[in-house]
Amino acid sequence: MQTEYYADNRDVVKWGTLIHLCRREGLKKIVQVPFLQPESGGARRLFIDGSPAAFPPEVWAHFRDLKHIEALGGQAGLRIKVLDELFVHKQRAEYMKHLCSRLCVMKEPKAVFLDPDTGIEPQAATAKHVKVCEIAQIWGVLRKKDWLVVYQHRPQRVASVVDWRKGPKRKFESGCGLARAVTFESKTLAPDVAFFAARKT
Repeated sequence: MQTEYYADNRDVVKWGTLIHLCRREGLKKIVQVPFLQPESGGARRLFIDGSPAAFPPEVWAHFRDLKHIEALGGQAGLRIKVLDELFVHKQRAEYMKHLCSRLCVMKEPKAVFLDPDTGIEPQAATAKHVKVCEIAQIWGVLRKKDWLVVYQHRPQRVASVVDWRKGPKRKFESGCGLARAVTFESKTLAPDVAFFAARKT
């Protein structure tokens, strides 16, 4: 995830979905894996009449700190943990190994939420995708009663396809050992995103 995408309508649907799932399934914890990418160099530039000016760091921290979502957990009666280690595409194997080692020690039933920029890899993965084999890796370390949830953005090249969710959903189910997935979406707030979820049994 890139921090500039944080706190739009998709995030409202995202967290509404996750909290609804937790309440429905009696889960008390959400673990978000945002695949946080390094900031681009020019992100914090501010210009006044063409001259560079210092960007107030407290404003950036307020609007771009992914960990602020953890406070929502207290209001919703559950815990939200953001695993905000930097995700570097060229080092994704190491990232996945570290992620799996962290998930292995979390014993209580939880929803693990994979939150890449655009979702599951189409043909090849970029830094904006999660691979099917990575979904399988994570699925392999989850415990019974855990849920795995993944964010999926509608691919631009299939914008006119009526049900663009089918292909990514099949890939998700494949990564989850062919477990049946549930699709969550909002047709009004963010019709271009869906969330696939499966329960480990």
